[in-house]
Amino acid sequence: FLLLGLLVVKQTSIVIIARYCRTRAPNQELHDNANLILLTEAAKFLVNVILELCVDGGMKTFSNALNDPLDTLKVAIPAVLYFIQNFLTYVALENLIAPIFQVTYQGKLLFAAILSVNVLRHYY
Repeated sequence: FLLLGLLVVKQTSIVIIARYCRTRAPNQELHDNANLILLTEAAKFLVNVILELCVDGGMKTFSNALNDPLDTLKVAIPAVLYFIQNFLTYVALENLIAPIFQVTYQGKLLFAAILSVNVLRHYY
């Protein structure tokens, strides 16, 4: 339950902080959504590298990625789609009020769970 609570706090704070930054800053000082997303993904990558080094104790995963570039390219397609999804999320955040955005954003999670059960026959 602790992780679920942290996830809720993270998602809620992202919405509130991003909405506050976009509405309070003058137009000439607004950040670009693409830059924000790239910075966020770079921070996640850095955390993952640190965790990989701590858990794996070496560069095994990174050497696997370099030794099999075709396998690494297969990961690029979902990564680009995830980038587009994040970009559209910030566009929606600019154009919707925060409560409506939060409900629709969380509805995405519910819809994915329903599809997981019905389409993939995967039960939790």
